[in-house]
Order: sequence, then C-alpha cells, then structure tokens
Amino acid sequence: MKKQSRLINHFLIVNHGSFVGFAPQTEEAGTWWKNNVRECTKFGSQFFVKLRFSGAILHALKNTNIEGIQLNETEKMEDEGDTNKAVVDGLSRVATSTK
Repeated sequence: MKKQSRLINHFLIVNHGSFVGFAPQTEEAGTWWKNNVRECTKFGSQFFVKLRFSGAILHALKNTNIEGIQLNETEKMEDEGDTNKAVVDGLSRVATSTK
C-alpha cells in the first residue's frame, strides 16, 4: 500500500538527557536530515542534538510527509500513533519548559 508517510516514523529517536539522538532509518530520512539540519555530532548512526534545539526538529518531523513510499507495518495500523510517540511527547514537553 502506497500513500503518505509521516517523516517522524523514519527516525529512531532516543532521549539521552541533555542530548537527543536522531537515527535516520530510511534513505528519505537521511536525505531530509542532510538538507535541513546543520552540522552536529554523529556517533554511529545517531546525530546528537542539544535538547533545547530538538523541539524544532521534532516539530518539522511530525509535520513533514513523504508521498508515494511503501508504508511499514507500524504505519499500516490505524490510530496506533507514532512509533516514537512517547519519546516525542516527553521531549516536546521538556524542550518547551527549557525555553
């Protein structure tokens, strides 16, 4: 089934406390990161961003769709939410409170 896919579902997002790790899981995610995020520290497959800057990236990832790609099994489940939902919600609250 091909339709729109939310870009946030193409990243593994890990809260490391004062830093947030973003690991692109697809070619589309890697290309988006390269084109939209300034240089940052990378360890292994994760790009590390200071917590205070993560909110803007999370907002962009949640509001960007990729059209015409194969949906993964998680995205096929209706109303299950984002695979990163708990992490994203927690980080959004923390990032907002540190401004």
